[in-house]
Amino acid sequence: HVPVIDGLFHLTYVQNTGAAFSSFQGMRWLFVLIFLVFAVALIWEFSKKHLPFTDFERWCVVAVFAGGLGNTIDRVRLGYVVDMIEVDFMTFPVFNVADCLICCGCFLLMVHLVFFNREFWKDEKK
Repeated sequence: HVPVIDGLFHLTYVQNTGAAFSSFQGMRWLFVLIFLVFAVALIWEFSKKHLPFTDFERWCVVAVFAGGLGNTIDRVRLGYVVDMIEVDFMTFPVFNVADCLICCGCFLLMVHLVFFNREFWKDEKK
């Protein structure tokens, strides 16, 4: 337990063998498989440019990929993900920077798709 900013957050070392909120404990290879499927789909999408993503949306997807890659490297190398950020102002599980990239990337992507990218929702079956 190392305080960083009193009342905001501190660093705590946790070995997480599960996913969010420590769910699915010990299913390391399932997470690796899910990431690999996501990586193949991402490479396919970016190389073929099927979906009308904006550059911002593509960066959001890259953030999700980077977070997933970081967690996958930990899972393969160590057998668990190292979580270290614990917030003091509310009860919340310990998390890491990769988790932040995944969550922020997903959130920003969804907000941008819903409110700013009307092209994404156009029906092309005309």
